[in-house]
Amino acid sequence: MLKDQKLLAHINPVVKVTTLGFNLPSGRPAMHQREMQKFVRQTDYEIALSVLNDPVYQIIAAIIRITGLRPIDLFQLPYRGRNENYGFIPYDEGEYPEGLDNGAIYYYFRSKGKWRSIDFPGKLWRVICEYYLPLRRQRAKLYEAKHGIPPRNSDLFLSARGDVVTHGMLGYNFSKVVSAAKNSESATDFKAIRFNARMLRHTCATYFVYEALKAQNRLGRSFVYDAALDEDLRKMLGHTDVRTTLEYYVHLVNRYVHDNLLTDLHRSRVDAGLSAILDRHNYSEIVV
Repeated sequence: MLKDQKLLAHINPVVKVTTLGFNLPSGRPAMHQREMQKFVRQTDYEIALSVLNDPVYQIIAAIIRITGLRPIDLFQLPYRGRNENYGFIPYDEGEYPEGLDNGAIYYYFRSKGKWRSIDFPGKLWRVICEYYLPLRRQRAKLYEAKHGIPPRNSDLFLSARGDVVTHGMLGYNFSKVVSAAKNSESATDFKAIRFNARMLRHTCATYFVYEALKAQNRLGRSFVYDAALDEDLRKMLGHTDVRTTLEYYVHLVNRYVHDNLLTDLHRSRVDAGLSAILDRHNYSEIVV
C-alpha cells in the first residue's frame, strides 16, 4: 500500500481520498481512509482476540486497548509486585479485596528513559488473575524445567512453551491476526487490514477522549482546550506535551461520531476492552 493516499489516488482515480478538516500531530493533513485504517473497531477487536490462540496475547492486547501502555511498558508488569508496585498481588479465586473492581493499582515503570506511573484498573487485574495466572503458574514449571530456576516475579507474561514473551513474539502473533480472522467464521464482519500494538494504543486514546467529551456533553462541538483532559491524556500516553495531540483526538472523535463508528461502544472503556475475554469465558457477571 502506498504511503501517500493522494499519490495513490493520482495513480488510481477509483480510490477516493477525503482530506479531513484537521491535521495530524505532525502537522500533516489527516486523510479519512488512513485514519480509519489506524483505528481498531470494537467488532474487529473482539474478533481479533477470538483468533489469538494463546491467552497471553489476548491479555496483552486487552491491556494495551484499555490502558494505552506501550509493549515495553507493559512487559514490566510483575507477576508479584514489590516496592512501589506492591499492589500487584497474584490473587487466587475468592481472595480479591473488596472494591478491587472499582479501584486502581498504582503502576510505576520506566518508559523512554523516564519513570512514570498510571492507575492500572483493578478490574483488569482481577481478570488477569482469574483468566491468565493459572496458566502462568503452569508455564512457570516449563520455564523452570528449561532453566533450572523459576521465572522472576517481575516476568508476568509467559508463552505456551514457557518462554518470557518478548516484543518480537508479540509482534509476530499480532501480525497473524488479519489472516486468521479472514479465514474464520467471522470473516465477513472483520474489516481491518492490519492489527498491531500501535493501533490498539491509538484506539485506547480515541475512546479515552470520546468518553471525556461525552461525559462533558461536548461531542460534536468545536475544539476548546481543556488543560485537565490534556494532562490526563499526556499521562496516559506518556508524552511530555500533547496539546496538539489532544486537538487531533477531539477532531478525530467528532468525525468518528459523525461516521457512527463509535456506536458499538455501549460499555465503559475498561469493560469494552475486556469484552472479548469476558464474553468468551463467562466472566460477564463482572461487567456493569
